[in-house]
Amino acid sequence: QLALRYILTHPAVSVVIPGAKTEKQAQENANASVRSILSDEEISYIQSI
Repeated sequence: QLALRYILTHPAVSVVIPGAKTEKQAQENANASVRSILSDEEISYIQSI
């Protein structure tokens, strides 16, 4: 979910199409898009990894 949220914060990205093998994974992927956007601090930390 964090990876999907990170990708969705990029201004050039309008849609993400993740794969899922189970219904649970599909639901978790869908939930990633309705959570709050990442803060600038979170984005900076991810980029530093």
